[in-house]
Amino acid sequence: MTRIQLACYALLASALVLTGLLIVQGRSVMPEANAALVIAEPGFSFMTAETRREEEALFVIVNDKMMIYTTSLTGSRGRLELVSATDLTRLFSGTDAGGGATGGGRTPR
Repeated sequence: MTRIQLACYALLASALVLTGLLIVQGRSVMPEANAALVIAEPGFSFMTAETRREEEALFVIVNDKMMIYTTSLTGSRGRLELVSATDLTRLFSGTDAGGGATGGGRTPR
């Protein structure tokens, strides 16, 4: 067996080991979206989700309007800040691609 053949077999073996690790731990590598709490009733829906590290968002849909509020899990905990308010009818009808956002938007971090 030559050095080149030995190197090829070593590369093939390491590729198989890495493939096996990806398959076994594939669940932890793939990003997940988990809603912590969803309340849905006729006419309104509430959903909370972690949007950033140490930050959660509350998504409120009432009739055809969606409001997004954020709160920090540290520091000013308990204070809700309006990030966006959107008319879903206009957003999905294509007449207003911007969605009519209000609330000043999100500040860069």
